[in-house]
Amino acid sequence: MEFKCPKCAKIYDEDYQRQNRYCGDCKMRLIPRADILSTGFLHDGNLAFKCTYNDKGFRDICSDEVYNANKAAGRIWCNDPNSRCREFKKTGISKASSPCYESTLFLNWSFGAGIKRGEKYCGQPINIKEAHEGKLAFLTTRHPNQTEKERYIFDFLHMKRIGNRLDPTSPGEAISLSMFVEREPSRSLRFDPQIRLPFWRYYQNRNSPSKEHWGTGLYRYLDDDTVRNILKDLRNEYEKTPDTAALETIDFQITRYSTNPCSNQ
Repeated sequence: MEFKCPKCAKIYDEDYQRQNRYCGDCKMRLIPRADILSTGFLHDGNLAFKCTYNDKGFRDICSDEVYNANKAAGRIWCNDPNSRCREFKKTGISKASSPCYESTLFLNWSFGAGIKRGEKYCGQPINIKEAHEGKLAFLTTRHPNQTEKERYIFDFLHMKRIGNRLDPTSPGEAISLSMFVEREPSRSLRFDPQIRLPFWRYYQNRNSPSKEHWGTGLYRYLDDDTVRNILKDLRNEYEKTPDTAALETIDFQITRYSTNPCSNQ
């Protein structure tokens, strides 16, 4: 196991078996060596989120057509009896009040991990244990009539803050605290609508590498090598456009991930 951060390497070499440790220099969370050797996996703190398709630019509730299509496609929250989506046709949404994460994604510039829906733990927040502030969260989606194989990346958020806040999708009358990631504006990028990077080109399920299946849960972890590959392909796509500001943002991230993969700056 190689680390570019000297302190990370020292902690790993000391072989902490009993608990996870954090590197004081780069803030990277280190999984015990025994766990790494048994799973062959180390979280680098990056994320990919599964977003339900929204035809209003992720700034409002979906049209009736897409809402019904998402329901027919089996989208869980669209079909949940606690969802108040269509009520917002009359009242409108705001940064503080909305029926789902997707409807305010580009108003709040944040996304949540969700809350538990089962009877026993209903309303409890789902934690994002291995994400790190300063790393990237990629947003993915697919249209209701598309297969999972066609899932694509349409944005990345530079995670400025990871923490709990009020969740507008809480079931019933109770408003739960859920874990959200919030972006650093100058270091994040909403892709040109014509640029769609296929998610499954970069990500493999650990237990079934050949299976292009997301399953349950709203997020997946990405390692730094995967992030670098995404960023390099994204740069190639933006070189075909006149968007120099986007290229500067991408180049900043490529440099950061190339020089110090465990950096949180």
